[in-house]
Amino acid sequence: MNILNHAIKLITALIVTMSFCIKADITEQEKKEPYLSAGLVDYDIKYLIEVGTTPEEVLLFAQEAPMVSPYDIHRFTQRNITSDIVASFHPRVAGDEIFIEKILKAGLTPQTANRYVEADIDSATRIIAYAKYGIPSDLAGSLNKNGISVLTDFAHTNLQEAFEHGLTTEDLPRYKGLTGSAYDLKKLYFSKVPADFLHEAVSKNIRLEDATSLYFRGIDLDTYPSLISDQQTCAAYPTTHLEFEYLGNLVDYHSKKEPIPLPKALFFRLNTLFTYDTMDYFSTNDQEEIFKYVEDIVKQTTKKPTIYSLLYLTALIVTQKLHYAKVDEGELKLTFSKERPIVEFWRRGIGDCDKYTVLGMVVFNQLKQLFPDVLANVYLTDKLFSTCKNHAWNTVVIAEEDRLIFTYIDITRFDSDIDSPKVGFWEFLIVKQMLKNPFRNKNEGLGAMITELFDHQYFLGEYEKYFCTP
Repeated sequence: MNILNHAIKLITALIVTMSFCIKADITEQEKKEPYLSAGLVDYDIKYLIEVGTTPEEVLLFAQEAPMVSPYDIHRFTQRNITSDIVASFHPRVAGDEIFIEKILKAGLTPQTANRYVEADIDSATRIIAYAKYGIPSDLAGSLNKNGISVLTDFAHTNLQEAFEHGLTTEDLPRYKGLTGSAYDLKKLYFSKVPADFLHEAVSKNIRLEDATSLYFRGIDLDTYPSLISDQQTCAAYPTTHLEFEYLGNLVDYHSKKEPIPLPKALFFRLNTLFTYDTMDYFSTNDQEEIFKYVEDIVKQTTKKPTIYSLLYLTALIVTQKLHYAKVDEGELKLTFSKERPIVEFWRRGIGDCDKYTVLGMVVFNQLKQLFPDVLANVYLTDKLFSTCKNHAWNTVVIAEEDRLIFTYIDITRFDSDIDSPKVGFWEFLIVKQMLKNPFRNKNEGLGAMITELFDHQYFLGEYEKYFCTP
């Protein structure tokens, strides 16, 4: 009896299961029927059903946008992109639903996007940016071809300024491979440094900023390899080989006439001209203007040049051209151009401490080119490794084979007009304390600096961090 009951239950279960399977097969067949009726026999209809693509959509896309595979149609329809919209885009991008979605969300028409695509720009992000800034497709294509990116307000402003100052689309290929930044492109164009020089420098693994400094320093790329060594700075000049000297003690000091090769990191730190943003727009024309002025002064004053006398002449020339004024604040700041290139301060004859410092570097560079045998191993840079943040001055570095000698000059304090009523009371007291002379004698503080501005241990620590940390 029990066996009979179990048999009945098994048979009943089998019948029910078969019934469900038959119904399932009928339902599956019913689902496929519209696809089969539409002639879609050769497609994986089950997959089309799973992703929600209808026979009508397949047929419409086949007629209007055949570049889209039936298996990909759902990616478009899920974004409400119909076949007629797809058909209106350039064939190169019509199969990219994300591209189309970005263009439509940005409010651009397919026709607008197509003009940029025809200019070989397939990035929706770039097209949207170019359209936003009103950059025509032909210019956008040239920018894109030459690797210049214009995706932000900052980039567009810099590009616009470069074109306002004479840059043309014909110029762009000269800078290809040097930079992808519109800001750097503007600086390179303003500098008028030959692009061939920059390309050759970059091919020698010289950073762009360092290459520009080399050019303004008058160092050609054939000479450059002889000026550097493969040594690490800390190996060639450990902190035990650093000496700090009063400038007054260097009156009769003479250095070697031939350049001593320096470790690469040290060489570029001492030779860079771009420690302040006022040098970002320095040009070969500016250099020629300052060089002529320096040459005229040299002819009138310099008979037997020494390191000391040429440093003194550097300060003299700068203070002849500049009168102290707080040009970075108040109404006076508004009278300068936005970039405030250093030559504008030179021409107008006013500036504050960092302008004195930068022009000191520029003028000294001219003197070094005029007297290479005297200044072969003497470098004038900005302040090095100081805790002082609210004042600028120059560091003098003299390189010997086994040591570096450091001293300071503060050209701002040398200005004969520094104690005029325009100067604040604090500055007035400091100037009186220092007797307006940046060339201190051996019995006084380090170089031109009051002792509070120089911390020997701090200097050594920062030197090790900069040159010795891997």
